[in-house]
Amino acid sequence: MLVGFVLPLMTSSVTLAESKSLDQTLADYRRAMEFKPGDARGWNQLGHLLRRTGELEEAAAAYHKVEEIGVATGKRSLLGVAYGNLGILYQTRGDLEQAEAMYRKALEINEALGSKEGMASVYGNLGIVYKTRGDLEQAEAMYRKALEINEALGRKEGMASVYGYLGNVYQTRGDLEQAEAVYRKALEIDKALGRKEGMASHYGNLGNVYQIRGDLEQAEAMYRKALEINEALGRKEGMASVYGNLGILYQTRGDLEQAEAMFSKVLKIFEAMGSKGGMANQYANLGNVYQTRGDLEQAEATYIKALDIFEGMGSKEGMARQYGNLGIVYGTRGDLEQAEAMFSKVLKIFEAMGSNGDMAIAYANLGNVYQTHGDLEQAEAMYRKALEINEVLGSKEGMARDYGNLGILYKARGELEKAEEYQRKAEELNKALGRKAP
Repeated sequence: MLVGFVLPLMTSSVTLAESKSLDQTLADYRRAMEFKPGDARGWNQLGHLLRRTGELEEAAAAYHKVEEIGVATGKRSLLGVAYGNLGILYQTRGDLEQAEAMYRKALEINEALGSKEGMASVYGNLGIVYKTRGDLEQAEAMYRKALEINEALGRKEGMASVYGYLGNVYQTRGDLEQAEAVYRKALEIDKALGRKEGMASHYGNLGNVYQIRGDLEQAEAMYRKALEINEALGRKEGMASVYGNLGILYQTRGDLEQAEAMFSKVLKIFEAMGSKGGMANQYANLGNVYQTRGDLEQAEATYIKALDIFEGMGSKEGMARQYGNLGIVYGTRGDLEQAEAMFSKVLKIFEAMGSNGDMAIAYANLGNVYQTHGDLEQAEAMYRKALEINEVLGSKEGMARDYGNLGILYKARGELEKAEEYQRKAEELNKALGRKAP
């Protein structure tokens, strides 16, 4: 599972002097707030810095100071900023209901004030909430609203962020060509603006596209670029996202030891931040490592941990992935009825979302169940559906899996020539992916 790179729109950019370390800048802002406790802008910037370093509790306290100043002075614009930033914190923690409530408050204020820039920011953040819940249609609608406003204002920073968000929607739907196009648009804008945080996000997203296509060398190059920037900025959430993606890359290559090290590193960062979604993703990633090693008990335990968090968040996409992971565990144990039930749940959710790549995985898994049952005709139909999707997506990893499954099926039927052909195709793709035996 690829951990997505999300840049909140409801922020003013924090300008750090190149000669200063992030720790020094934080110390300067803390000291300044002691002398100027009524400076809302200062508290807001301090909140951004604390959020960047993963200190979410302190960041929340800083944003609440902005809220207090807004109430005391009667400046509703400050309340809009405070609610928007508090929404980002709730979203990071996985509390989507509370995040949406904050964003709605911020939107109401910005609409009343006629603040188009504020409205665009909130629409973008609401889009992220809907995407996390699996409502891609509503997410895209919010992003389009945000993009329309940012384009009318000529606000390039906002346009770049929204292009990145739209790319995530296209990627989830399996439209990698369109996803790459908008990620590159976003990267071009942020490069021109010198907006490093945005550049890191887009490099990470491009890495995800390359990884899905099976171009692991190019994917790693993009992740390394993203990591270098995030480390320089001291952005813990960004660093954690890249470490997680590198872990998936190592796992694809069959280097489970290195993958586990990455996932464990990321989990510690997200636990310290209180980022529920981040923690859930890493539990799932660790479960995949345990499953590959054959430790089904440990794999099931970590998948259930991930599922509990995603259910609490209302993240349909996250829930579906864990149902799929648990289905593989049940299938490996020989509980085919329970496995089929899980994979059918997965397929239903991803069909509703229009997530083609995930549908392909569900079809392949159902094919495995039918094949084990001895229903080779139904198994072949499922494998063919999966292969058709992966060929359209250009997913080498998926195609390798599907060719391999079909090869096994044809061998079971005694069609040895056909079996050999498909196994050879799978081997060629796995070699291109740089895979080694775990």
